Amino acid sequence: MTTPPPDPRHRRKLGKIGTSGNSSYYLTLPVDLVRRLGWRKGQRLVVRQRPDRPGLIVEDWQPPAKPDGGPNRVFPGKMTE
Repeated sequence: MTTPPPDPRHRRKLGKIGTSGNSSYYLTLPVDLVRRLGWRKGQRLVVRQRPDRPGLIVEDWQPPAKPDGGPNRVFPGKMTE
């Protein structure tokens, strides 16, 4: 018995940006998934490899907490160092 072909809506593309040694990769995601997660263009995300099995974990980036416990004054969409 053969496996049925995957639904075209679930096919995604892994691509490469740049040709020099410092290139990056991108992964296309279904727009309905991005909307359900509330992600926006330019939003910072953290990508980690799963420790227990093959796969990736993608989650919202959280700025580090200030040592004094006060607000960190980082606003969504603002790039700070």
